[in-house]
Amino acid sequence: MSAVRATWLFPCVLAVVLGGVSFWLDRVSQVETEEIALNPNEPKYRIGGIHGERFDENGFIRERLHAEAAWQLPENPAVHIDKPELHLFERGEPQYQVQSAAARYHTDTRQVVFDTDVVLHQTARNGQSEGWLRTQNLTVDTVSQTARTQSAVQYRYGLSHGTAVGFEYNRGQGFLNLSSRIKATIYDPK
Repeated sequence: MSAVRATWLFPCVLAVVLGGVSFWLDRVSQVETEEIALNPNEPKYRIGGIHGERFDENGFIRERLHAEAAWQLPENPAVHIDKPELHLFERGEPQYQVQSAAARYHTDTRQVVFDTDVVLHQTARNGQSEGWLRTQNLTVDTVSQTARTQSAVQYRYGLSHGTAVGFEYNRGQGFLNLSSRIKATIYDPK
């Protein structure tokens, strides 16, 4: 009888011991964390000296961003950027450059709102003239590739120049709409 009891006693004792060790290891390995709410008026992070590049599927540079700093408030999808300078390329060739004193990138809509002393510069290429536009704020939709403002603008395209209040530009359609109070001097080199 003692041999029969030993054959079933050992697996039972082993199961109880392993269960106890497993329970003890589970209790020891549990880390209790306490979540601390962040101040909603202070950045949850701040990054200084930003230099980044994005490439297209063929390996050509598509975008280059330089900025003094970037930061984001807790529970806010907008990333704030100090002194951004964004360069846009097509097949590695420079197309546009936008710079301003500040900007906000909305991660949910992929729109960039450039604020204060905005300068949009178009590089001369393929027989097209160089151009630039100055305004106080500019919203760029990176998905639809449009830019717009309701503020006063000054622009120059080749020898043509003028002012307006508000504009919208659609890159895909090659369409520029100056909204109101337009004063322009148009120079046609032909």
